[in-house]
Amino acid sequence: MKNVRMIFGAPGCGKTTFLLHLLEQILENNEPDRVSFVSFTKKGSYEGRDRAMDRFHFKEDDLPFFRTIHSLAFRDLKASRYDMISKRHYKEFSTAMGMNFVGYYTTDFNHNDDRYLFMVSLEKNNKAVFETLLDGVDFNRFNSIKRNYERYKKEFVIRDYDDLLMDFINKDEPLPVDIAIIDEAQDLTTLQWQFCEVAFRDCKEVYIAGDDDQAIYGWSGADTPYFLEKTKGNEVVILDRSYRLKKNILELAKGVSSKISMRIPKDFSAVDEGGNIFYHNTIGDIPINSEESYYFLSRNNYFLPVIDKHLMKKGIIFSHKDKPSVSPGKYSAIRRYEELRKNAPLEIAGDKLLAPYLKKDRVKGDPWYSSFNLEIDESNYYRDLFKNKTDVSINKTMVNTIHGVKGGEADNVVVLLDMTKTVYSNLTGSTLGMDSELRCLYVALTRTKKNLHIIHSNSKFGYGEIINEVKR
Repeated sequence: MKNVRMIFGAPGCGKTTFLLHLLEQILENNEPDRVSFVSFTKKGSYEGRDRAMDRFHFKEDDLPFFRTIHSLAFRDLKASRYDMISKRHYKEFSTAMGMNFVGYYTTDFNHNDDRYLFMVSLEKNNKAVFETLLDGVDFNRFNSIKRNYERYKKEFVIRDYDDLLMDFINKDEPLPVDIAIIDEAQDLTTLQWQFCEVAFRDCKEVYIAGDDDQAIYGWSGADTPYFLEKTKGNEVVILDRSYRLKKNILELAKGVSSKISMRIPKDFSAVDEGGNIFYHNTIGDIPINSEESYYFLSRNNYFLPVIDKHLMKKGIIFSHKDKPSVSPGKYSAIRRYEELRKNAPLEIAGDKLLAPYLKKDRVKGDPWYSSFNLEIDESNYYRDLFKNKTDVSINKTMVNTIHGVKGGEADNVVVLLDMTKTVYSNLTGSTLGMDSELRCLYVALTRTKKNLHIIHSNSKFGYGEIINEVKR
């Protein structure tokens, strides 16, 4: 890639807005099919596509290179969905290997069979990171799974998404574009960078945007050193104002990011003075303002159920990741049951909508909470919602991992400093591990627009030492 311009956007600095304005300027003077806007996520690439379609009245077909990286490879290689490995294939392979394959692997570093397929992919995407995560790996099992996985794909003439990138790289033919914008570049793996080097080799201009301080996917292969290396000899633009963070919160976050050993220093200012930071021993100490939005964040999935249980006891509507705390089906069934119980009790037994929820040994005439097959905590939760006439359509609270809300924001952010022992070992085991966890904590702290609530760790495994050092 030549004529590269690096754009660094810290949290809330309007990087997306900056890129979309830049895209508009580019499209004023260039044919849309000679421009590429790519991102690590579908959401990012769709933002560029939708802005271009809205501003210039383009159709989707006018913008063939506004896609994720994998989608670009899929299109260029003229692949079809029948060429790609599917859930059915994974299940079949899992059964043949005698694996307990559940279909996903997370940064919690759970030692299940999915770890081995994850490692097969990681070795292709970033061998340096792969080699740091070999502790506890059974090499005989790994090599057997790797060998048989490749054999399985070959036998059924299918590819996975890593294969797409590798086939494109081996083809060694750049895309027919003159200008490229690469967003969320701090999250690209080594393999994805190799794709970009080939795809945009003939471009007259390349814009690379991201923030190394928010590079929290190193565990899954993101090549932050490669991203930082791109700053050498190229123009660097740093967006200098956060439109989200207030001064006190920004200073705490900067204290954390300053400890990252490998980074680009960034001087940017806060949106305003103030910003409240509160420290608590338990989640129960946090006041909830129903008019404001909340993120409840944890480093690991392991701690999320504790947050869920607390919010349910408080009678608060929330989402656990993308799943709402109130099931529309259950909520409607409860209302229907009570309506029938009062007006047409004989119809309850024959109602198909109620059948999945009713106890087999229910007593006729009993209220729904005695008749529905629900766990006691869930039953009490719905009872509180109905008692308080809560509007279940209003949901301003999310429970998630730190990784799950990257790019998001809320009025209030609650951060649990706890982490699992395995992740704590990553934090203290190496400079690379320390940098990775510092970035993760930085992302958590910088999601808030108003108030930051920090919950002290219940054990020695957590971010407590880092926070205490920054506060001094």
